[in-house]
Amino acid sequence: MPGSLQKVYYDATDPADASEFRKLFNAKTAKVEVIVGRKVEIWGRKLAVPESSADVAWFDFNSLCGKNLGAADYIEVTKAFDTIFVDAVPKMDLDTKDRVRLVPDVMQAPPYRSLTCVG
Repeated sequence: MPGSLQKVYYDATDPADASEFRKLFNAKTAKVEVIVGRKVEIWGRKLAVPESSADVAWFDFNSLCGKNLGAADYIEVTKAFDTIFVDAVPKMDLDTKDRVRLVPDVMQAPPYRSLTCVG
């Protein structure tokens, strides 16, 4: 796998980081079908997943954390996918702190599940 998660944070504004992040997703989904625009049902609502395979999902930060979702919704997302890529996570400042604080909720997998969150 390219880079094998050698970095903790990928800066989406850095073209080299953005390219490496995309390579990680492509490597993880190389042998499976990738669906663009899948809708996952969560608590009776549809959540758009920009790109996904059966067990890997790609979201940009706003498409996941910019929605009116709570911890229970994010737990359902972790049940649907084993690996979740979250692109373009902003650096926290006063304007983004409410949305960035949701990232730990996204990463809370039920204790019996193994989840990889990449962002």
